[in-house]
Amino acid sequence: MLVSSSSYRRLFLCVLCDLIAASGFAQTAQPSRAQGAAKTSTHSASAQKSRGTQAKRPIPPGMALDQDVKFKDYEVRTYRGSTVGNDAAFEVLKGGKKVFEKSDREAQKYCVGCINADDDANALVKPGIDITGQGKPNLVVSMWTGGAHCCFSYNILELGDEVKEIGEINAGHSDVCRFRHERDGRVDFIVSDWTFAYWHASFAESPAPDVILRYEPGGYKVAADLMRRSAPSEEEFKQLVGKGRHLKLDQDGWPASAFWETMLDLIYAGNSDLAWKFCDLAWPGDKRKKAEFLAEFRAQLAQSRYYPALRSLGKQVR
Repeated sequence: MLVSSSSYRRLFLCVLCDLIAASGFAQTAQPSRAQGAAKTSTHSASAQKSRGTQAKRPIPPGMALDQDVKFKDYEVRTYRGSTVGNDAAFEVLKGGKKVFEKSDREAQKYCVGCINADDDANALVKPGIDITGQGKPNLVVSMWTGGAHCCFSYNILELGDEVKEIGEINAGHSDVCRFRHERDGRVDFIVSDWTFAYWHASFAESPAPDVILRYEPGGYKVAADLMRRSAPSEEEFKQLVGKGRHLKLDQDGWPASAFWETMLDLIYAGNSDLAWKFCDLAWPGDKRKKAEFLAEFRAQLAQSRYYPALRSLGKQVR
């Protein structure tokens, strides 16, 4: 079929209009995409800035954040090693700036206050309370080395012009937090002395007499005035001797641990003269074994970190 020249012109104009329209759409659409990209970029930058503003203090490499406790303008962060063998640690921040830190290669866990969150003593040692009577706020951070029942300790910090550690209480096998109020408003600590743990007895049968510690300038010291107790009456002492005489002997001819538990109770109450008298009167076995027992008992007692204070509690430990 033949096509006229006018038809060719109309066809050419239609194609030309389509090309112009397509070109115009492309020109108007391109700025729109660029504008959208700019908005996306601005939003992304804003989000990054927001995240950066809200970001917390970075966690040290190889550590996992355990606690984050804030009070006043302080923050205390405790960490555990994220891999086996890493030290546990804690740090104190003031106004966002680190002012104190401590780690221990034997520590498995640090905890603000008592090691057990449900321990009643936590109420006595809340962060920022003056527990030493020095007129400055304090912070207590407990530490646990891991294991079945050992070992526990307490770091006592002073939050003055500088943050510094002013005392450390070694609680040995005791996981119970035994802070208590004194009459003068200070807070002392009752610790079990585990010097005789596993000494000729199982752990469950090992006596661990109480020692009362009070903060004095320079650290925690034995509060002798709080430990001294009246001597048992004559009748009470007779009953102690009677019980000692009836204790069973082990294969080595030594009495059960209840025997030296009585002696330790007397010594740690400032009545050491009665402890030796008890041993003389109540020894249930071969008298020759008594000399052997006393020599080993005195040597073991001398290993106590509190031995110098025990010697001044009452009459000197012989």
